[in-house]
Amino acid sequence: MEIEELEKVDHVDEGLVAMFLKMSPEERLQSNDNAIRTIMELRNAYKRQQINKHKQRIPVLQETLRQLHNINLSDNDKELSTS
Repeated sequence: MEIEELEKVDHVDEGLVAMFLKMSPEERLQSNDNAIRTIMELRNAYKRQQINKHKQRIPVLQETLRQLHNINLSDNDKELSTS
Protein backbone atom coordinates (compact mmCIF):
# COMPACT_ATOMS: atom_id res chain seq x y z
CA MET A 1 0.00 0.00 0.00
CA GLU A 2 1.11 3.49 -0.73
CA ILE A 3 1.35 6.03 2.08
CA GLU A 4 -1.54 7.99 0.56
CA GLU A 5 -3.70 4.85 0.63
CA LEU A 6 -2.81 4.21 4.28
CA GLU A 7 -3.80 7.75 5.19
CA LYS A 8 -7.27 7.10 3.71
CA VAL A 9 -7.76 4.08 5.96
CA ASP A 10 -9.12 5.37 9.25
CA HIS A 11 -8.89 2.16 11.24
CA VAL A 12 -5.11 1.78 11.31
CA ASP A 13 -3.76 1.76 14.86
CA GLU A 14 -0.75 4.02 14.47
CA GLY A 15 0.52 3.16 17.96
CA LEU A 16 0.51 -0.54 17.09
CA VAL A 17 2.35 0.11 13.84
CA ALA A 18 4.94 2.23 15.68
CA MET A 19 5.38 -0.48 18.30
CA PHE A 20 5.98 -3.12 15.63
CA LEU A 21 8.46 -0.89 13.81
CA LYS A 22 10.45 -0.51 17.05
CA MET A 23 10.62 -4.28 17.52
CA SER A 24 13.45 -6.43 16.28
CA PRO A 25 12.60 -9.01 13.61
CA GLU A 26 12.79 -11.75 16.25
CA GLU A 27 10.37 -9.87 18.51
CA ARG A 28 7.95 -9.41 15.60
CA LEU A 29 8.09 -13.13 14.83
CA GLN A 30 7.47 -13.96 18.49
CA SER A 31 4.54 -11.55 18.61
CA ASN A 32 3.05 -13.08 15.46
CA ASP A 33 3.56 -16.60 16.85
CA ASN A 34 1.74 -15.60 20.03
CA ALA A 35 -1.13 -14.09 18.04
CA ILE A 36 -1.45 -17.21 15.89
CA ARG A 37 -1.39 -19.44 18.98
CA THR A 38 -4.14 -17.35 20.59
CA ILE A 39 -6.28 -17.48 17.45
CA MET A 40 -5.87 -21.26 17.21
CA GLU A 41 -6.79 -21.71 20.89
CA LEU A 42 -9.93 -19.60 20.43
CA ARG A 43 -10.88 -21.50 17.26
CA ASN A 44 -10.40 -24.87 18.96
CA ALA A 45 -12.39 -23.76 22.02
CA TYR A 46 -15.24 -22.66 19.74
CA LYS A 47 -15.20 -26.01 17.93
CA ARG A 48 -15.26 -27.89 21.25
CA GLN A 49 -18.18 -25.76 22.39
CA GLN A 50 -20.12 -26.56 19.21
CA ILE A 51 -19.41 -30.29 19.59
CA ASN A 52 -20.63 -30.21 23.20
CA LYS A 53 -23.85 -28.48 22.13
CA HIS A 54 -24.51 -31.26 19.62
CA LYS A 55 -23.69 -33.96 22.18
CA GLN A 56 -26.27 -32.46 24.53
CA ARG A 57 -28.93 -32.68 21.81
CA ILE A 58 -28.35 -36.39 21.05
CA PRO A 59 -30.24 -37.83 24.06
CA VAL A 60 -33.21 -35.58 23.32
CA LEU A 61 -33.25 -36.67 19.69
CA GLN A 62 -32.91 -40.31 20.67
CA GLU A 63 -35.87 -40.04 23.06
CA THR A 64 -37.95 -38.29 20.40
CA LEU A 65 -37.18 -41.02 17.89
CA ARG A 66 -38.01 -43.71 20.46
CA GLN A 67 -41.36 -42.09 21.19
CA LEU A 68 -42.15 -41.71 17.49
CA HIS A 69 -41.24 -45.33 16.92
CA ASN A 70 -43.52 -46.44 19.78
CA ILE A 71 -46.39 -44.32 18.43
CA ASN A 72 -45.97 -45.83 14.97
CA LEU A 73 -45.91 -49.35 16.42
CA SER A 74 -49.10 -48.75 18.42
CA ASP A 75 -50.80 -47.25 15.34
CA ASN A 76 -49.88 -50.37 13.35
CA ASP A 77 -51.28 -52.59 16.10
CA LYS A 78 -54.57 -50.67 16.01
CA GLU A 79 -54.78 -51.06 12.26
CA LEU A 80 -54.17 -54.81 12.50
CA SER A 81 -56.80 -55.26 15.20
CA THR A 82 -59.47 -53.41 13.17
CA SER A 83 -58.87 -55.39 9.99
